[in-house]
Amino acid sequence: MLRVFCAASVIMLIGSQQPPVPPSGRASEIPPLVDENFDLSALPRQATRTEVFNFAESELKAIRAALPATSRGDNYGRASQGAVDMVLAHLYLNAAVYTGTARWADARAAAEAVISSNNYSLDPNYIRLFSIDNTASQEIIFAIPFDGDRTRTWGGLTYLTHAAVGGSMNAASYGLDGGWWGLRLRPEAVDRYEGGATGPDRRTSYFYTTGQTKTIASIGEFTNGYAAPKYRNITTTGQAGKNSTHPDTDYPMFRLADAYLIYAEAHLRGGGGTAVNALNYVNLVRQRAYGGITGNIVATQLTLDFILDERSRELLWEGFRREDLVRYDRFTDNTTWTWKGGVPAGQVTPSHRDIYPIPANELFANPTIKQNPGY
Repeated sequence: MLRVFCAASVIMLIGSQQPPVPPSGRASEIPPLVDENFDLSALPRQATRTEVFNFAESELKAIRAALPATSRGDNYGRASQGAVDMVLAHLYLNAAVYTGTARWADARAAAEAVISSNNYSLDPNYIRLFSIDNTASQEIIFAIPFDGDRTRTWGGLTYLTHAAVGGSMNAASYGLDGGWWGLRLRPEAVDRYEGGATGPDRRTSYFYTTGQTKTIASIGEFTNGYAAPKYRNITTTGQAGKNSTHPDTDYPMFRLADAYLIYAEAHLRGGGGTAVNALNYVNLVRQRAYGGITGNIVATQLTLDFILDERSRELLWEGFRREDLVRYDRFTDNTTWTWKGGVPAGQVTPSHRDIYPIPANELFANPTIKQNPGY
């Protein structure tokens, strides 16, 4: 299990890095990669993204067979074969960004391994995935447990629940002792849903618009921008958690709907599988969102642009958007959105920001490490 989490953490080091060769012409690099065989008398050398990618892939594949099939029952909160398959699916989905070599067929196969295992099914109640009783959901492949009495942090679900509450919102109705008046939606995110916040897509049911403006004239004003308290410290029947400061809700890191959308995207990018399955998987996600088939799309509507938008709708606040935009080459210099680049109308930003800077403490600790271009 430790190897799974080490490999997954390493992926974060290469995550969201865009061109294989940045504008400076020098291949971007990341902090050193060391293992149990490292010579402690030497300074660790800086690794390349391809080296880290290969390490993560090999570790995940090596440990998979030794893990339980699912993270349910006594294995809840522990890595499983399904969790490995989802980490691999994301690794392969972004392989062209990380290494310069696409792995679409492998991304599709990893997602398909989750789907064909029949260990998971879409939860008929979307909001349960983000409520205290999500432990009962058959859709969640891997969750990070949080408990108001025994697992406390000011990050994690404490942040995600409190930061989305403010204005005229009643914090107690979300099982909280107050709001932090922080997270809101850009208008572009609202507009991706059919009919906006009041349309037929039921995934907007948790949006909060009372006293909120859709436009954001001032970032510092919580009432500018719709609130979207997706995570809450209550059950789907309204019962509050044990502690109103630290939630009992677990974080759903990977779930089946994500696997469905990865399959569809990988297929469209030439990764094999079938068009019938790709369309069916997307429509299954949308049937839950619409409560029936009225939101179904036809084959000609299933495009890469549609998948990017559907991932935004389905996976809002779930930590994939930056990764997705970098993969689509839309994070920095090719698109704008409200307040991008720090201005109300938005502006393009330098492409070197597709790659995170290496922290100053890493550079200080190891003088052999070079900062990424542009920082």
